[in-house]
Amino acid sequence: MKFKSFLFGLFAILLLWVLLPLSFAYINTALNLPQIDFGVLKSLGYVLTVGGVLLALIASLTFKLHGRGTPMLTEPPKKLVIKGVYKFTRNPIYVAHALIYLGLFLSLGHIMLLGLFLIGAVGLHIYLIRVEEPILKARYGEDYVRYTQQVSRWFIL
Repeated sequence: MKFKSFLFGLFAILLLWVLLPLSFAYINTALNLPQIDFGVLKSLGYVLTVGGVLLALIASLTFKLHGRGTPMLTEPPKKLVIKGVYKFTRNPIYVAHALIYLGLFLSLGHIMLLGLFLIGAVGLHIYLIRVEEPILKARYGEDYVRYTQQVSRWFIL
């Protein structure tokens, strides 16, 4: 992995997993918005958050091992990755982000974190359809088209 890719990844993690949720929680407190105590569901929130982080790490490692690249724009994969967690969802890293945000909402209770989860999920869905999927189709051709027919965008039902 190139040093530039490492720095870009570190910045993305700090921004998406630390600064963005902290900002939304701060706004929640500053605006005196509700903070819900989910009781036993707090534990589920912790599990979802940790599970999301682990899923993102596993998916990133799978990118490196099987795609000979990274999820970072600075070093994209040279091969289409369809192994490991990519057999169950075409976007495990994005699923991981959603799990992290939903987990943070359940564990911390800030209503703005629910907003972050919803905005993130809808925004990613639109981004995937309009931007990322056409790029992947152009890059990997029929292999990607077949993959999209076999594996769901988000998860297998």
